[in-house]
Amino acid sequence: MFIVLEKFLKLNNFSRVISDFKDYYQSHPNFPSLFAITDTLSLLNIENVAARVDKDHFHDLPDSFLGYVEEEGKGPSLALVRKSAQSVEVLFEKKKPKRLSIEEFIQCWNGIVVAIEPGTNDDASNTISKSSLMLVVTLLCVSGFTLINNSVFSWSYLFNYALYVFGAIVSVAILREKYSSDPNHVSKICSLGTNTSCSSVIKSERAEFTKWIGFSDLGVVFFGASLLTLLLEPGAMGILNSISIFSLPVIIYSIWVQRAVLKSWCVLCLMLAATLLAQSTWALYTGINVQVGVVELVFSLIFALVIWLFVRKHLDTFDHLKSSNKELLRFKREFEIFKFLQKPLPLETSVISNGKISIGPSDNPVKMFLVISPSCFHCDKAYKDALQLLEENPKRISLEIFYNLNPENQDNPYLKIARSILQLNEVEPEKCIAALSEWHLGDKDLDLWLKKWGQKDDEKADRLLAEQYRWCLQNEFNYTPVKIINDCELSMHYSLDELKYFIAELSEPEEM
Repeated sequence: MFIVLEKFLKLNNFSRVISDFKDYYQSHPNFPSLFAITDTLSLLNIENVAARVDKDHFHDLPDSFLGYVEEEGKGPSLALVRKSAQSVEVLFEKKKPKRLSIEEFIQCWNGIVVAIEPGTNDDASNTISKSSLMLVVTLLCVSGFTLINNSVFSWSYLFNYALYVFGAIVSVAILREKYSSDPNHVSKICSLGTNTSCSSVIKSERAEFTKWIGFSDLGVVFFGASLLTLLLEPGAMGILNSISIFSLPVIIYSIWVQRAVLKSWCVLCLMLAATLLAQSTWALYTGINVQVGVVELVFSLIFALVIWLFVRKHLDTFDHLKSSNKELLRFKREFEIFKFLQKPLPLETSVISNGKISIGPSDNPVKMFLVISPSCFHCDKAYKDALQLLEENPKRISLEIFYNLNPENQDNPYLKIARSILQLNEVEPEKCIAALSEWHLGDKDLDLWLKKWGQKDDEKADRLLAEQYRWCLQNEFNYTPVKIINDCELSMHYSLDELKYFIAELSEPEEM
């Protein structure tokens, strides 16, 4: 199902969130339901609507949306729907796009729609990762060294060498598509059409010849070994081109799998196939030559294979751990589990009201309280996560902060920070929040902070700190940060940033 969802996000300029969407969606406790889709969209702050609409209003729908359409032999299935003036294109998972007339589409559509508000044009696809840049620079340096020390240089040699460099780059791109879920790592050419998907082809079982080696392995081993061979023996171009001829059966098999079995094209795979085909054609045109570079080639193949099998073992292990983590996260995101693990505060120990620093509307349904200390390193992250939650849910969350500090301990240099912030909260709440943020999110230079925000000693501030400190002692809160959500102490099994999974449920008054 994810191929359809990925293309839907790309069409609406949300390529930058595809990786996060995939993680949240696959770990959703209701995966792979429609609710899991809409809830994940909401979690990523993508405005969405899921509804059953009257078929007479089809023309009022956006140009692209998700809908449930009758699929041959399966019944209603989720599909990506793209409208045009006279027809409708329907894309099911792992199927070629199907074009229907508007009348035909309305007959097989059940009226359910998932639509989103399009985002701004993505800039992420135009960025180049540092690791990709390093790869290109490394290959160029190796290429330059090889060509400078080459006594058989010619323009035809340069052309052939460029093919091997290009093949190595494409092979690495295929591996990154196989093991990475970040769309920034994938070339834009993987999304040239609705029936192109590098990921579905590369990650399919058909792409694996045995459990030890697959199509993606052959590319990186062959082109890696070829570049090493040319580095050791520049005159080995003939034997390398000759070996490329043996790749023709693999090329034919790859094209057959993409066209007949998976019904989806991998542009990266086709580029690699074209490179191998060009090398094979050159070998047949100039004649097969296996006289130079045999020893260097055998050494390079063994070296590249051993290194790659070692690297692949760790990549596969990491990939397996990511999958297992998604399963565990799906369990952890069950609201009933979350609610069971929270610790309700007794009524007589309800949160105090004096001297609290309030951020956000007090009538918001999710009330979050933080007990912090200026000297607490963990409080910095709790404060940052709380602000992030508040920023993402301004109409659902209110945040209140107070301190766990003994005002009688005059040896504590951070006591001045708490006093100053409480004084600012009394007279200028906006400055109080700015001062609080500068301390917990800044460089923690005590002298500079006090120079900018420090206030004179004040008995009221000490009285408020004492009251808050006594409350912490009564409730045996002898640590910071303490995180309280709707009169329940947040379980140690959850971090504050994981609260985003439960905001919708916590907003319902009867739930907690």
